Amino acid sequence: MPFPPFDTLEFRVHYREQYGDGEYDYSFYEPAYRYGYDLAVNRDDNKDWTSFEDEARLEWERRDEEGAWEDVKDAVRHAWKTVTGLLHRA
Repeated sequence: MPFPPFDTLEFRVHYREQYGDGEYDYSFYEPAYRYGYDLAVNRDDNKDWTSFEDEARLEWERRDEEGAWEDVKDAVRHAWKTVTGLLHRA
């Protein structure tokens, strides 16, 4: 199944609702949204987020991305859930 391109999904809307009044602009969170998107697109199992989060966190930290996990985990989770939701509807 082809996935919608990353930039057509409504991550900016989530950013405005979740972080819009915060310290960072969208460019700080965009790598986290992309990471969650990529995790979902490339996944090969049916884990739910609760059982998958530790693995996602470890990989985020290994990549040495900007932003501590605690600061970006909601963006990663939102993107992951958005894409996995599309998978289940297909």
